[in-house]
Amino acid sequence: MHAWPVVIECKAEKRITLPEYVRQANAEAVNAGMPFGVAVIKAPRKNVKDGYVVTDLATFVRILRALREAPPNP
Repeated sequence: MHAWPVVIECKAEKRITLPEYVRQANAEAVNAGMPFGVAVIKAPRKNVKDGYVVTDLATFVRILRALREAPPNP
């Protein structure tokens, strides 16, 4: 799933493997020509709204820098 400037790797599995999800999200972002990849993970036996958004620290820092450099939104 794409939501410029982010590629979202969605997961809903019994066993959560964060490193694999982040690796997949980053790979998909590169393949799509997007700057950021994140994994959205449904918590087992929970509503989707109770899920998690996960990325690696390097991507998180790049997201924060992009937000800081973005023009103000009136």
